[in-house]
Amino acid sequence: MLAIRIAAALYSFVFIWGVLREHFTPWVAIAWCGAVILFYLRMRGLALIRRAGTALLFLLHIEYCVCSWMMVRGPSMEPSYHDGDIVFVRKWPYGWILPPLPGFRSAPYVRLSESLPAEGDAVVLRYPGLDPGGDSFLLKRIAALPGEHYRFADGNFIVNGKVRRSISAQPLVVQPPVFSTPDSFSDPFVVYAAANGVPTDGIVPPGFVLVLGDNSANSRDSRSIGFIPLNFVMGVCK
Repeated sequence: MLAIRIAAALYSFVFIWGVLREHFTPWVAIAWCGAVILFYLRMRGLALIRRAGTALLFLLHIEYCVCSWMMVRGPSMEPSYHDGDIVFVRKWPYGWILPPLPGFRSAPYVRLSESLPAEGDAVVLRYPGLDPGGDSFLLKRIAALPGEHYRFADGNFIVNGKVRRSISAQPLVVQPPVFSTPDSFSDPFVVYAAANGVPTDGIVPPGFVLVLGDNSANSRDSRSIGFIPLNFVMGVCK
């Protein structure tokens, strides 16, 4: 029982740290974690407080790792999703067990399974450094999986020799590239794609996917921000 309690305490601390670190600076996260620990130690005799804290932690775990809700922003996924729509995001079984860990801001979530979203899935992805203000959340559709050959030609998007949809190589509404390339992007091909958009012909690198918006004329997707790491994909919209 002692080992289980220690393991649960460590997991709880890491989870709380990750949730706080996702929204605040490290110093704020450290201060909050310290305050929570001190409060818990001083109130250890109050079973109600401990149970309430456990329930809150459980709800946060559901929100960050199992399922959540998201409001659609912008017209990039019309006509499937419209600006202001509320969508349900299923994060399991894609392996999202722990939120951001100290020192791993480039990889928002620790991926503990090799489950892949399917081609055609509408996914929510969290991209650090996409805009000057910090992280961005995008709703896009999986267009090509790791290892697949893709090509933009004659107004079509072609994967492994088969036309998947009609789309131009560039959106009509010009969208800016990645503001700050994540440190985890070490492959020069991936770095180039993040800064300039994916090439018109190539192979999706291992561990990455190519995403497109349904409203191809006005969508900030892989055509302008490059390939998306699988560990940036938070879940599938239903």
